[in-house]
Amino acid sequence: LSMFKGALQYGFLAFTCGIMQLANLRLDLFLVGYFLSVKEVGYYAIAVALSNFVLRASKSVSTVLFPRYCSLDEQKSNKLTATIGRHSVFLLSMLSIVIICFGNPLIHLLYGKEYAFSYKPLLILLPGVIALTITGLVYGNFMGKGNLKIGIYAFFVSLVFTVTLDLLLIPLWGIVGAAIASSISYGAGALVISRRYLEES
Repeated sequence: LSMFKGALQYGFLAFTCGIMQLANLRLDLFLVGYFLSVKEVGYYAIAVALSNFVLRASKSVSTVLFPRYCSLDEQKSNKLTATIGRHSVFLLSMLSIVIICFGNPLIHLLYGKEYAFSYKPLLILLPGVIALTITGLVYGNFMGKGNLKIGIYAFFVSLVFTVTLDLLLIPLWGIVGAAIASSISYGAGALVISRRYLEES
């Protein structure tokens, strides 16, 4: 019974983090749809989809590392997070440069020249996606130790930034404003969780 209660509590916290993270990633699309036309939702959705190539690569790293985090002591886990974090940020920055170089022709090839408006928000989203990589890796470290509350706090801060900045910037700058809001909110979440990681390690 005690194991069941522990698993239930852990699962509830993990589920809450997952819901807030999903809201952070998807809420901007709904707000773009609320303020702008369906056509601009399409432009923005393409930018989000292409930026997700970087995000998916980072999520696979976090998924593979999670069992490792659980099996290591705190000092080794912290050291692994720092090492993998540096390598991941470097490699995903290289992948982002490839997307910057070939994103525009790729959009033309896959969707047509009329979707060229997707390219600018794509460029703005890429730094935010790299910030999400940092958040994911550090959050995986905390999850492995059973400390999910810091994840809830970081994702909540990010969500507040997402909602506030989207409401301010989308009416002003359209899908570019949505991309700026997302990148800033992802960066804010990364800052919160990284600061806690630095304090503990």
